[in-house]
Amino acid sequence: MNMVGHSYGNIAIVYYMLQHGSDTSLPKLVKQVDIPGHFNGIIGMDEPEENSLDGEGKPTSMTGSYEELLSLGDNYPQGQVEVLNIYGNTGKESDERVTNLSSQSLAYLLKGHVKSYQEKEIIGLNGQHSKLHETTLVDKPLNAFLWGK
Repeated sequence: MNMVGHSYGNIAIVYYMLQHGSDTSLPKLVKQVDIPGHFNGIIGMDEPEENSLDGEGKPTSMTGSYEELLSLGDNYPQGQVEVLNIYGNTGKESDERVTNLSSQSLAYLLKGHVKSYQEKEIIGLNGQHSKLHETTLVDKPLNAFLWGK
């Protein structure tokens, strides 16, 4: 199966995989698309004040919910899932709801566990959080990733 999530939908995907990813009686995840995921916080709610990613992609500051996800990769079937992580940048390294660092922090959680991981940044007005699921700048790479079209 393929899963595509926007905003909180991404959190549903990762918690599903955290709880059921190794259950072989359930459908097998093949491709996952995250548009934009707030894996390490949301601006104005729980986003860390000062944050960066180290050389391994690990956030220097982690929310409690991110810490809960640190074992996420262990629940992904090794080398099976392809991941496309799409996030927006309206000019301040965020989509106005989620910082790019929060979205990019997914890479650290999945590193060494998935078949492939790629990121796509949407820059400009179409990179605004709620516009990301309404623009061909997302539709085209999403369709190419999922269906090869």
